[in-house]
Amino acid sequence: MRRGIGRGMAWVMTCIGIATFALGGCKPKVGAKCNAGQEICVDKSNGLFCGSDNKLAAMSCGGPKGCEQGSQGFTCDNSLASAGDGCETEDDVSCSTDKKAALECHDNKFDVGSTCKGPKGCTLNDDKISCDNDTADEGDACHFDDDYACTSDKQLVLRCTSKKMVAYNACRGPNGCVIKEEPLEHKIEFDCDDTFANVGDTCDTEGNPACSTDKKSLLKCASGKFVAHKSCNSGCEYDTKRERFSCDGAAGSHIGHTAAAKAAAAAAGGATAAGNQTSIAHPGASAAAAGSAHPATSASAAGSAHPAASAHPAASAHH
Repeated sequence: MRRGIGRGMAWVMTCIGIATFALGGCKPKVGAKCNAGQEICVDKSNGLFCGSDNKLAAMSCGGPKGCEQGSQGFTCDNSLASAGDGCETEDDVSCSTDKKAALECHDNKFDVGSTCKGPKGCTLNDDKISCDNDTADEGDACHFDDDYACTSDKQLVLRCTSKKMVAYNACRGPNGCVIKEEPLEHKIEFDCDDTFANVGDTCDTEGNPACSTDKKSLLKCASGKFVAHKSCNSGCEYDTKRERFSCDGAAGSHIGHTAAAKAAAAAAGGATAAGNQTSIAHPGASAAAAGSAHPATSASAAGSAHPAASAHPAASAHH
């Protein structure tokens, strides 16, 4: 199958820069009483802000510019942080210090909004962060529902559902799950070789065939899972040239399999799909999340906009 989606994701992030009121006397501490709008640098990488309960709360300033306070006011560069670090602005975003995740600020704490396990990781570019989430693992956090990724071992295509990456289709054939960039079309395509699978593996097309990885059975997709269809005492094989399955050799059943899956998603959305024709009853084609668009913007309590850098139209077709 091929998945066409916009590459990665990015949010605009602006450093907090609000003039503060000077606090005299003892060094301020978390939990001390404060007035609305107060912000203080504790050291180069940590600051304090006045929370809604009028008490000072911690905030991380782990970005290259750190925490600065002077005649020009207060700035906290939180473009790098760790999950659990304090933050002031709801829906603010940051890269994790290991560049493997994009963090989001909720209830004054940074939490993982999406893993960024692709080769480019989480990167900073002026006031934006970009997250390469083309590689992920089951259970990973994700930002856009109906986004897709290959697992780290290339054995599964994942789909973002309710902000978590879940198994979508097994790719246990020799080519595994392959990520292909289409820069001119501003999308990523995912090729999934599902000619081999295990009983119980997730599948997305009802009736789709596969050989078991031990080659002892012919499987078919039923209710979203691969199940045993027929025992193959002499082995189950897939002929890539003839695009056919065989069970127990020439004397056994032969199940046709279409050529390489093809799908395309234009920037405005839309999908085309290649059909399945086999001796097992098949639907003609499947297309998942075709043309899905992702929210363009979200606004923090402080009014800083966090638009996504690209929409993620998605399409799939199964071979």
